[in-house]
This record gives sequence, C-alpha cells and structure tokens, in this order.
Amino acid sequence: PILDLEDIQDASQVPQQHRNEWEQIRALRYKMEQADTERNNIRRKGNMDSLSEGQQQQLERLQQRTEQMQQALEEKEAKLLRALNPRAATSVTAASSSANYL
Repeated sequence: PILDLEDIQDASQVPQQHRNEWEQIRALRYKMEQADTERNNIRRKGNMDSLSEGQQQQLERLQQRTEQMQQALEEKEAKLLRALNPRAATSVTAASSSANYL
C-alpha cells in the first residue's frame, strides 16, 4: 500500500482509476510552486525599492490563492490516500472515533 504520496515517483505507481486525481495533485503542487516563485520575485524587486500598490495587491492575491490551493491539495491528497489504502483509512477513522469517546 502507498502510505505517503511523496513516495510516488511517477504515475505508473498509481492505479489507472486514480491517475486523474494524482495528476490534479501534481498540477496543484506545480501551481503553488509557481505562485511562490512569483511572490519571491515581487518581494525581491520590493527589496530594491518599496512595493507599489499593484505589487502589494498582487502579493495579497497570490497569498489568498496559495491558501486556497493548499486546502484543496490537502483534501485531494487525503481523498487519494483513502482510496489507495481503504483498510488503513478505516482503521484510522475508527481509532480517532474511539479516542473521542475516551
């Protein structure tokens, strides 16, 4: 079983029925990296001069977008892990439910 998505080196390790989800996860990771790069570029330019209003707004938009993508990424990763490891997901859910009653 695949217990961590970071262990997947390429799509051939993911069953065909889950490859679309895997590709969506990879796309989100790529978009987040690109947003980080853009934020770093804006900040680097701002270190030379002060940031313009437009740059500040762009930084805020990128930050909000990154937070949304991070949440979507976490949800998609959890869903895929549950699909790849149905017994492990059931055990974890049952264990956490039991812990709530103790």
